[in-house]
Amino acid sequence: MTKKILAALIIIIGVTTFAETQTSTSSTTVPSNSTPLRISFWPKVWQWPKNVNVYGCSLGFPDSYDTGNVYVAGVDMALFRSSSNVKGLQMAGGNIGKNSSGVQLGIANMYENFNGVQMGIYDESKNSAGLQLGAVNKASTSKCLQIGVINMMDDGFIPVSPIINFPKSWIND
Repeated sequence: MTKKILAALIIIIGVTTFAETQTSTSSTTVPSNSTPLRISFWPKVWQWPKNVNVYGCSLGFPDSYDTGNVYVAGVDMALFRSSSNVKGLQMAGGNIGKNSSGVQLGIANMYENFNGVQMGIYDESKNSAGLQLGAVNKASTSKCLQIGVINMMDDGFIPVSPIINFPKSWIND
C-alpha cells in the first residue's frame, strides 16, 4: 500500500513538473495556471509550484500559505494554517482566510465569507451560511445554525446564546 501511494505521488509530481517546464520553455504553449498538487514548507520559505490554482490537494508543512489570490478546489491540509480561498475540505490547526465553502476542521476556523460546515473549538465568520459546530461560534451576518457552548450572532435570534442560535430572518420569513 505504501509503495502505491509513493508511486502515485511521484507520478503527480512528475506530471506537474513536466507541465510547468513545458509552459515556461515553449512560446507556443498556453501558460498553465493550475496544478493537481501543491506543497508548501514553512510560511514564505518554499512553495511548489508558486502562484497557481490547485485542483486537487494542497499540503502545508506546517503552513499552506498563499498570496491570497490563488484558489484551492479539493483538499487543503496543513498543521497550522490553511489557504485563503478554498472550496472543499480544509483540515488544519487554524483555517484562516477570505472565502471558503465546504467543510472546515480545525482548532480555530476564521473566515470572512464561509458557506458550509465549520467544526472546531472556535468558529468565526463575517458572512456565513451553513452550520457552525464548536465550543465558541461567532458570526456577523449569518444564515447559519450555530450549535455550541457559546453562540454569538450579530443578527441572531438571541445575540449571545448557549447551546443553539440561528438568524432572526428564519423566524420572520
